[in-house]
Amino acid sequence: GYVENMYGLRRRLPDVFLPKYEFEFKVPLDDKAKKYYTDLYTKKLDKTFNKDENTQIIYEAKNKGIEIKQNGAFIAKAEREAFNACIQSAASIVTKRAILNIFNNKRLQELDAHIILSVHDENLIVCPKENAYEVSEIMKKCSIDAGIGLDVPLSLDMEISESWCGQPLVFDDNHK
Repeated sequence: GYVENMYGLRRRLPDVFLPKYEFEFKVPLDDKAKKYYTDLYTKKLDKTFNKDENTQIIYEAKNKGIEIKQNGAFIAKAEREAFNACIQSAASIVTKRAILNIFNNKRLQELDAHIILSVHDENLIVCPKENAYEVSEIMKKCSIDAGIGLDVPLSLDMEISESWCGQPLVFDDNHK
């Protein structure tokens, strides 16, 4: 009913345990008849290959007073989320650790560097232009060091520009 990332963070996914089909009987039936129709319509629905056949079977059951709820989409969504949650939640923890490393770095404070925005796995930092190169080198280290406990090395794509969507700055050999 849940997945856990490498840092112990859990994501509950109870829909993974839903039955494929749920039956509601609008007409009075004994348990034996309910089991018969449940088995009959489950087998029929499991054999369908397209939506039209599926809709026809559900309509047929409805005419007999049997409502069928299909949970396949909910189950499939929970399965996808289980896979994605492990990766995305670990990445978010690494990003948050990077933010803390950057925020607490004394040299970045001296260089007047400030985090102004974090979006998913991206951090936007501002600083005086003359400090940009040194700030970028310290930021790389702070961000890569945030991957404590990972078995794979982290890499970092960084761009330095005068505005968020501006042309990247190019530094000479003297980092100017």
